[in-house]
Amino acid sequence: MALVDIDTLLGEVSATCREAPMLTMRSAYLRAARELCDKSHWLLRSTSALATVIDQQVSTLELDDPYADAEDVLGIRAMSVIVGALDVRALTDIDSGEIDPNDTSVSTDGVPEFYQYLPTDQFALFGTPSAVYSMHATLIVQPKRTATSIDEHLVNAWDRALTAGTLHFMLNLPRCPWTDKQQAEQNRLYFVGQCNQAHMSALRAYNAGARLTDRDASQSGALRTRTLPI
Repeated sequence: MALVDIDTLLGEVSATCREAPMLTMRSAYLRAARELCDKSHWLLRSTSALATVIDQQVSTLELDDPYADAEDVLGIRAMSVIVGALDVRALTDIDSGEIDPNDTSVSTDGVPEFYQYLPTDQFALFGTPSAVYSMHATLIVQPKRTATSIDEHLVNAWDRALTAGTLHFMLNLPRCPWTDKQQAEQNRLYFVGQCNQAHMSALRAYNAGARLTDRDASQSGALRTRTLPI
């Protein structure tokens, strides 16, 4: 994962908001990045620092990624259980209202079949695991509040949007030499539109990575399992 220093991305912002402190501009850019990720669920991270706990349904997310803390995880896009070297089972994302956690029929061999993200840093497995299995998950994340660098992938895809989000905040600051409410509003509208575009992009990727499953779950009809990226 390549990171880009935020200070190198502030050229247009510093040219527009002359005399603005670097720390203020950096904070505004990070704020825009976090807001875009929060609204769109576009930015993903993979983690393998997970394992089931015997007879325990709820577990806490443990991340091996310095980019995001557990509090920066917005959801789980996909999850799988590694039962053996040649047996990697994709779990089905499910809402808590769609399954009875006391229904022992959801798992016949003690290997979970369903998962649910529990904000802010936990997940639940159904059925309850009967052994310790390594797990792999694709997480929906946003940059840390204390980040000084931004994921290069995010910058390459949404640099103009992030700049607009930064300018919207900066130009709205009251009683500053660079304050410009009209220009701030223009940047806000562009940023909101780009957040919607990022959201649609994430949805297309989500749907493209799904396959139908024949698992039954209460009254649910067509459940879908997310296929983890290779």
